[in-house]
Amino acid sequence: MRMVDKKAMGQRVAARRLKRGHTQDSLAHAVGMKQQGIDNIEKGVVKRPRLIREIAVELGTSQEWLLWKEGPEETDDAELSEIMELLKSAPANKRRAVIRILRHPAGAARRKIA
Repeated sequence: MRMVDKKAMGQRVAARRLKRGHTQDSLAHAVGMKQQGIDNIEKGVVKRPRLIREIAVELGTSQEWLLWKEGPEETDDAELSEIMELLKSAPANKRRAVIRILRHPAGAARRKIA
């Protein structure tokens, strides 16, 4: 697994949090954590947050930007970023099913993703 500069990541999380108007408590609540967890991330105590994807989406950025400052800081659409991350982690047959549904949404209700 690639190394993460915990302090730098924590600073990026704090900066994005403030830019988006969140307190530590409101960000924690939005992603399903405790305020102390966000505080530990921002202090550089946490190497790789368990809910990094959710934090990135809430902060309107990507995991890559928070972890390594790679790619654009701002994402145009946080939901699109979350969809991309989920697709990357899904098995190939599931990705293809989702793509078919997105291409043909009218028939999506009749299809079942196994």
